[in-house]
Amino acid sequence: MPERGDTSVTLTVGNTTAADFGTTREGDIDNNDWIYLSDMSAFSTAWNTKPGDGPWNAAADLDRNDWVYLGDLSLFCTNWDQKGEAYGHF
Repeated sequence: MPERGDTSVTLTVGNTTAADFGTTREGDIDNNDWIYLSDMSAFSTAWNTKPGDGPWNAAADLDRNDWVYLGDLSLFCTNWDQKGEAYGHF
């Protein structure tokens, strides 16, 4: 199994390779690893919007239903002040 941070993984047909990409947390809208104030700002700007609305931000649509609303707020609050590992903190 490849180790974290290993960039020399070779995939071959017929073999199975497992890779751990870390934890991605819903709510990291600005992709800076922490779900915090800058994400809250982006989320609140996109609140109650749908595609085509001026302040729409697809990254704030955490449940991917084309509407930034209660489901997204639930995911955002659940992960508040947490860090995801998927952006390089291995």
